[in-house]
Amino acid sequence: MVYAGYGEEGTLQGIAIPASGQGYADVIRVLYGYDMSQQAVVGMYVLESKETPGLGDKVEKDDAYKANFKALDVSLDEGGNRLKNIVEPVKNGTKTSLWQVDCITGATISSRAIGNMISQSTAEWYPSYTNTKQILNRNNMSSKTTEPSFGNSWRAALPPILSCGDYGGRILSSCKYWGCAPPWR
Repeated sequence: MVYAGYGEEGTLQGIAIPASGQGYADVIRVLYGYDMSQQAVVGMYVLESKETPGLGDKVEKDDAYKANFKALDVSLDEGGNRLKNIVEPVKNGTKTSLWQVDCITGATISSRAIGNMISQSTAEWYPSYTNTKQILNRNNMSSKTTEPSFGNSWRAALPPILSCGDYGGRILSSCKYWGCAPPWR
């Protein structure tokens, strides 16, 4: 399930996307935000992790690592069909580009796993989300429903995991996944 965030004008501002992948000890589950106007990941929150306390769990606590996801470049190519650059986890201290994730020394497997899961997720889903932006624009929606005023036909054009919701006028200010404001806002 992916969650849509709307601005005060009713326009789609971004989406929150769950992703998961194998860490060192077990599967790590995250939720991350994508801002369509910036074409960037704008936040990441670890939902579930059983990584080693004091090492692998740094992916949840290390501010420098979490800063990787405040403006992670996931812009699309000219045709809007794929990412210009794949998100790339790199060795700590070697980040040189906005699409790279600086991993954590001592928690390399865990931090690399999150970088890789976001890389795979963005490469697979962002082109289709960007193409549905016009369909999801709230300016096309009636006041009595969260569905566009042109009926249910819009559902066929959406990726099957996209969900619409009202998020209080700010991008991802509230999310059904937790029922509260995401921690990166």
